[in-house]
Amino acid sequence: DNETKNDEHEWKLVATMQVLDGRQYEGDSEFNDKSVSYASSEIGRYIGDNHCNFVCIPGSDQLPKLISNTASLTSQDLNQGFKQVEHIITKTQSFVDVVKTHFQSFNVQDTGIEFVTFRNNLNKIMAAAYNHSRPEYDAFAIDIIKRGNVIFLEIVDRQCILDAPNDEHGDVKAEENALKPEWWGRRFEQVCTENAKEEEQLILLAHSQLNRHKILMAAEIDCVDGKGAFVEIKTQKYIQPKQQHQHRQHHHHHQGYNATRDYVPKQHRYHPYKKKEQTHYDGQDNTNMHAHHKQVIIPGYKSLKIWIQSFLSGTNQIFVGFRDEKGIVVDSQMLSLDWFQRKINYFDRKKQKKSNKSNVCLNFTDRVLTFIRLHCKSDNCVYRTVFNSPFQNLMLYTL
Repeated sequence: DNETKNDEHEWKLVATMQVLDGRQYEGDSEFNDKSVSYASSEIGRYIGDNHCNFVCIPGSDQLPKLISNTASLTSQDLNQGFKQVEHIITKTQSFVDVVKTHFQSFNVQDTGIEFVTFRNNLNKIMAAAYNHSRPEYDAFAIDIIKRGNVIFLEIVDRQCILDAPNDEHGDVKAEENALKPEWWGRRFEQVCTENAKEEEQLILLAHSQLNRHKILMAAEIDCVDGKGAFVEIKTQKYIQPKQQHQHRQHHHHHQGYNATRDYVPKQHRYHPYKKKEQTHYDGQDNTNMHAHHKQVIIPGYKSLKIWIQSFLSGTNQIFVGFRDEKGIVVDSQMLSLDWFQRKINYFDRKKQKKSNKSNVCLNFTDRVLTFIRLHCKSDNCVYRTVFNSPFQNLMLYTL
């Protein structure tokens, strides 16, 4: 289609950029092997409301903090207070105003900033080559507004580009079940942080540079540890380590498996990853942080998303709550950014070469930003880039 509709407007196609599968890029030295430069420096941080409007510059006692007794999170029911998570679309102007008013030492024009964006948009672009199978999760649109030499990337509600469901009434129970994992993630943030207010968030303002692209970026930070270092908070369904499953099969082979006799009730199927002697995490000593990482199982696509989000903001610690299928926390673990980087960058034995997903994501993003800069030339219109099924091209439209 050369046109796409949104509200009453007609968008006309300007240009397309082919998007290959990430594994194909891994075979291309220009993406997989080419060195890529990314640096990010903090301009400042502030407490903002849900629309990122300024509330205050926080003192250390006003920062959301990870609780010290993280072992107390085990058995927490994340269904408590269940409600649909509201998705608020915020404009970049909200944090640009904060920079101008409260961080005047940083000047967008003098620093040669090329792009202004929330981290959210960069998350989507960086993952596009790998995460492109489910439109309801992977499709995205970004509005692009050029003002002089600066390009503003604005978040667009994904629902604008997805097909409406056929059933107007829908299955209420199925819809609620689909929403639960999102709520569980939000609820886990609430129970493992202290000093946080529901209507407020800690926002990092960063001056980043990806190769030659200079970026002013705003990113929400979940909390800090005892030393004040950033911590990202995530939830993940518990996946039983293979060696335990294999051992059980081996046992059945020799003693004769009986479905009735050997049935394991659900409540006894979960085996926490770490020893429970380590009951406190205060951010002061990370010597045990890597002790049990070999058993932790987080799917590749999720690991990539976590790495991207944490890497962009310079967050080196990720606190993960592992839950069962009913939303009960069965364990929690502090993982390092390096753990995720090692997981996504590995030696491919079949190809006999290293697959550098981190390089692919960064080099791909560099290409996308160059594509946007090349084709978005007018200050007098709004552009929109769309990535949607069948996920073969990044489309650029204009009104």
